[in-house]
Amino acid sequence: MSKKKPWDENWKLPKQKQIGSGGQGLIFLVEPKNDLFPPGKYILKKLKNQESLERRSRMHIEVTAIERLNVLDCPNIPKLIDSNSQYFRDKDVPLYMVTEFIEGSTLYDFISKGIMDVFDAINLTLNLLKTLEFCHEKGIVHRDIKPANIIVKDNNIDTPFLIDFGLSFNKEDDINVTPIGQDVGNRFLVLPEHRRESGLQRDPRSDITQICGILFFLITGKEPLYLSDEKRNKPHQTEKAKEKLSKLPEHILLRINMVFDTAFIEMIDYRWQSIPALINALTDILESENQKYNEKFLIDRIKHQASSNIKDGLFINVAHKFLDKVYNIVDELIIELNSNIPKDNPKLGLLILGSKARTEQPEID
Repeated sequence: MSKKKPWDENWKLPKQKQIGSGGQGLIFLVEPKNDLFPPGKYILKKLKNQESLERRSRMHIEVTAIERLNVLDCPNIPKLIDSNSQYFRDKDVPLYMVTEFIEGSTLYDFISKGIMDVFDAINLTLNLLKTLEFCHEKGIVHRDIKPANIIVKDNNIDTPFLIDFGLSFNKEDDINVTPIGQDVGNRFLVLPEHRRESGLQRDPRSDITQICGILFFLITGKEPLYLSDEKRNKPHQTEKAKEKLSKLPEHILLRINMVFDTAFIEMIDYRWQSIPALINALTDILESENQKYNEKFLIDRIKHQASSNIKDGLFINVAHKFLDKVYNIVDELIIELNSNIPKDNPKLGLLILGSKARTEQPEID
């Protein structure tokens, strides 16, 4: 194998050459030179800095992460086709990797003509969460989730592909290979735990926060950038974001804001702690489209607003008292209406029944 250009023994560049560039490498569209690989288009990634052991280690980590996910049949992750990353310690060997070509658009291009419908955005986010959950279950944390690293295959929201594992952490790696003492993450959403001094750079909860940033981007067209700005506004609380979000139906807006209220908290221990919890919250929004603004959601909303400074026991007591007041007012109205209706009116029985319908308070969890 040629050490000057090892990739070109099996691959060739078509007329279109470089198609992209990232922090770690240069991206090319290539075709196979021989019959070792099926005909078609593939993605070649070459390191920008072949002399850096840290960058070379990173490529090896990315390759091993994708290999592991491919073997385990992780959904919506490009297949690894070819690589020589096993030589990452030998600086005389220019490293490369080749993956399958995913036909489609990055999220940046996908919403370039306008922001997404909120329900389409949630469905796409849910599909991403399924892929991310698989990664986390196998010990792989992405750490660089942003619109440029998500390809919507065939422009179908059901098949968003998560790409570029160049900053990922894989618990199966040899600890001596994984670079330490450096900031990770991206500028799409800067997270405090990604700083080198945080001690939380490998925390999978950061990926969940970045996914919430993706949802915010899809329905506002704005990058979240930071968890809060100089005015201590979270991304969804800025004037520009509120203008975009105000177009949503009120019952949807309240629920979306509840998701973002939790997602963009500065301290990671108070954000979304698990993918299933976030999936449940987003699924609830989808289901709410066919539901009335009901009593349970009112309770959830009060609890959410109060949770930062009221203990659960006290909250439940206050909430029950609040509902008692509401029911008492309703009962008084029914009694007053009944008193003004002739006794022989057939509607009387229904009103009396309505006044007795409440026998117990709803469960508050």
